Amino acid sequence: MALARLTRAITTPTATMSDLPQLDCNGCTLCCRGERIALQPGEEGDWRLDIINGQRYLAHEGENCVYLKEGGCSIHNQKRPAMCEAFDCRLYFLANKDLSRPARRRKMRNHPNFRDVFERGRDLVE
Repeated sequence: MALARLTRAITTPTATMSDLPQLDCNGCTLCCRGERIALQPGEEGDWRLDIINGQRYLAHEGENCVYLKEGGCSIHNQKRPAMCEAFDCRLYFLANKDLSRPARRRKMRNHPNFRDVFERGRDLVE
């Protein structure tokens, strides 16, 4: 049922993010770990940044976003980068579920959080 609603929402040509069934993260912070959160060109905000090869990212401390605190994202109820606003692990799962095993292994090697986010998205879809 959840998969059908989600698939219908993302395959409708006029669908927008607001047409997706609401995602309740319930404190999940997997998307804040591992991968750097890139800012879109022209995107401005009062955020701590790292600049790598000319690309702007939210700053990281170790493997995590600097805004990830014990209780979750410390800027969740404030202006956040577009990537943070739009990320949906269910879409991440759907975009990657048909990859071959070797392709998934490559993603896991290159993206340390791939497996956890993929599995979380799968759990929410199924």
